[in-house]
Amino acid sequence: MENSDTKMKWLIILYKYNVVTLISTGLVLIFIPDVFNAILGIPKQDPYFYGVVGSVWFMFGILSFLGLRSPVKFVPVLMLQLGYKLIWLVFIALPTLMDGFHPFYSIFLIICMLSYVVLDFKAIPFHMVFTVE
Repeated sequence: MENSDTKMKWLIILYKYNVVTLISTGLVLIFIPDVFNAILGIPKQDPYFYGVVGSVWFMFGILSFLGLRSPVKFVPVLMLQLGYKLIWLVFIALPTLMDGFHPFYSIFLIICMLSYVVLDFKAIPFHMVFTVE
């Protein structure tokens, strides 16, 4: 089991990763989604759905920025991130891959989501989250 200093370092790494990737991706999805589509070869998307995804990811980035000052206080943000990404991987990505549908952007998105899940599992201090006081 990792000591609490190591867990805190992993939390800070994850928060920084979120700040850089989620704020930038969220802003691109909100303001210039066609650039995102062009870079990854994604078909044109409904602006309402991109707006929702971009707004949520942007807010995860902002909350992660706040988490840099109080890492443990903002762990619920990471738990939500872990939960929705795991659900997406299991119920959306996996069945789609099993059906044989995997353009470049889907593989890229799966790898990105997996990177967050791995970091979430590494960083979240589950022993603190599930300890009853």
